[in-house]
Amino acid sequence: MKRATVVVGSNWGDCGKGLLVDYFAGRSPWSGPTVCCRFNGGAQSGHTVVTPEGQRHVFSHFGAGTFTGGGGASHTYFAKHFVCNPILFWREAEKLKDIHRAVPLAADPRCFITTPYDMLINQLVEDARGKDRHGSVGVGFGETIERSQYPAFRLMKSDLGNRDTIKQKLRNIRNSWLPRRCQQLGIRRLDHGDKALSDHMLDRTVDAFVAFDNAVITAGAEFLEHKAIVFEGAQGLALDMDSGNFPHVTRSNTGLVNVVPLARVLGLSLEVVYASRCYLTKHGAGPLPGECKPDPRWGDSTNTPHPYQGELRFAPLDVPSMMERIHKDLKQAPLSQWSVALTCTDQVTPVVENEIADKIGKVRYRSTGPTRDHVHADKH
Repeated sequence: MKRATVVVGSNWGDCGKGLLVDYFAGRSPWSGPTVCCRFNGGAQSGHTVVTPEGQRHVFSHFGAGTFTGGGGASHTYFAKHFVCNPILFWREAEKLKDIHRAVPLAADPRCFITTPYDMLINQLVEDARGKDRHGSVGVGFGETIERSQYPAFRLMKSDLGNRDTIKQKLRNIRNSWLPRRCQQLGIRRLDHGDKALSDHMLDRTVDAFVAFDNAVITAGAEFLEHKAIVFEGAQGLALDMDSGNFPHVTRSNTGLVNVVPLARVLGLSLEVVYASRCYLTKHGAGPLPGECKPDPRWGDSTNTPHPYQGELRFAPLDVPSMMERIHKDLKQAPLSQWSVALTCTDQVTPVVENEIADKIGKVRYRSTGPTRDHVHADKH
C-alpha cells in the first residue's frame, strides 16, 4: 500500500508546517512528481519556507513544497475543504512569477470561492468587535463558509468556467447577501457608491476569477494518483472548529477528518507528523494558558504585528494538553503511523529540548533552523 505523509499543527498554528512540508516534499523517494494537498483552511494560512539557498516565501495558496519535490517543483492540489481566494492567489502568484507558471495546480470542483465582499464583511465585523475580536486574519475565510451554506449565494470552483455565471453570482452576493449579512451582524449598510461595491470592482473580480479558473485545473482526487503526496494542514488542532475553543477557532477541521476520506479513495496508508515548536505561540485573540513574556530567542520574522490579530503571543509548551489533542485526532485514523516534529529547537536550551522530547516520547523529527537542511530525522 502506498504511503502518504500528513503534516498537522499540534497547537495554535505557527509551528513550522511550511518547513516540514518543504522537507518531506524534497526527500520523497518517488521518482515521479510530488503534490502538496491543501486539505483545509484557505488564504489566511501562512506557511513560511526558506530554501538552503536563502529564497524565502510565505505560502498561502501554493503548496509549501513548491520550491522542491520529486521530478522538479511540487504540484499543488486544493481538496474540497480548501477555500480559494482568487484575489489573494494572484498576489501570491506575482511574488512567485519566476516559477508559478511551471507549477501544476488543480482544485476540486467543490472548493468554495472567496469574494471581495466576504473580505469586506470580515474586516468590518472584526473592527466592530473591538476588544472582543475573535482573532480573524480578515481575508474572508469564515464569511465564505457562512455564505456558502446558502445555495443561492454559493460560489464554487465549478462555477468559474462561465463568465456570465460568475458575474451573475457576484452581483447577487453584492446586492443581496452583503446587506443581509451586514444586518445580521449589526453592521451599517454600506453606501453603494463605495469603491468596494462599484461595478468596476465587480468587473475586475470577474476578470480575476476567470484567470484563476484558467490557471488552476478543475479535477477530482484522480489528480493525486501516481504522485507522491504530502498532505499540508493549516492552523492547528487547538483551532479546530470542534475543539471546544469557540469562538476563537477557525471554521474548518485542522486534523485528519478531511484527509481520511481521500486516503481511502486512493488506497493510501498515512504517516502523520504532528508539528510543534518547543514553546507555544498564538496569533490572535482567545485564551492562551500560561501566557508569558517571550524568551529573547523566541519569535520569527513572519509573525509581525497584524492589524486584526495583533502581536504573536507566547507560552511554555503544555505537553499533556498537546498530546491529548493528538490522541483525539488519531482516532480518525487509528492504524496510522505517527510521530511528533519539534521545531525551533535552536531557540531553547538542550536541557529544555530533551525534557520536552522525553515527555512526548514520539519525537522523530527535530529542526535546528529555518531550512530543510536543518531538519533531522531520528534514525531509530
